[in-house]
Amino acid sequence: MDEGLKNEYLRIRDPSELWARLEERFGHQQYVLLPKLRHEWENLRFQDFTSVNEYNSALFRIALQLEYCGHEVSDFTKIEKTFSTMGKRNIDFQRQLRQSKIEKFTDLIAILLVAEQNDNVLLKNNNLRPSGSIAIPEANFVARSGRGRWINKRGRGRGRGSGLSRGQNTFKKPHYGKRNAYSKNIEKPRTTCNKCGLGGHRARACRTPKHFVDLYQTSIRQRNKGPEAHFITDAIPLTTNMPK
Repeated sequence: MDEGLKNEYLRIRDPSELWARLEERFGHQQYVLLPKLRHEWENLRFQDFTSVNEYNSALFRIALQLEYCGHEVSDFTKIEKTFSTMGKRNIDFQRQLRQSKIEKFTDLIAILLVAEQNDNVLLKNNNLRPSGSIAIPEANFVARSGRGRWINKRGRGRGRGSGLSRGQNTFKKPHYGKRNAYSKNIEKPRTTCNKCGLGGHRARACRTPKHFVDLYQTSIRQRNKGPEAHFITDAIPLTTNMPK
């Protein structure tokens, strides 16, 4: 017993008399609690709680106290109370639950708990990677295609996933991860035109004027031919105004 009650009924020795005194004092608690419990039941709403467990605990607390006061709450009443207070955002879900014809309140709570856990998983996945975002590419996953453009490809190591067509530069951008002897000594080869001798473009894309191309081709042929053994040229005499 409570310490205050012990002091108040300390002189009573007969258990039946003690029980009668307690019944006389606390027997009207049902009538005292009933108006408050009815008010709590009327204002109980599923949409006001952040989780199914919180709603379930509050509903069972009120239902058990109502049963103590002589007003039994059936499973049908609990199910209808839950359906009618789900709110507008759960209209479709509430309609599906009604069509399933659930008869036990515990079965309804189990379905709501499973749906809540699935919603939490979806929210976590969406927060990790929102809709429309692209996965981050690998750090060492690049390949060259076209003129000076680097595109992502599947594959690791040399010779895989380069995506180069025939006739394009086969140079591959060095690895950005751990540095090694290969990545230190690699150099990009220089592209030279076979028609004009200039760098930066191919012969099929050469736009050098024709007379420059002819001069370059003539110099190449003379360089490959070599000097003649009896080569003589007419020297142009110098003209001067100095006296003889």
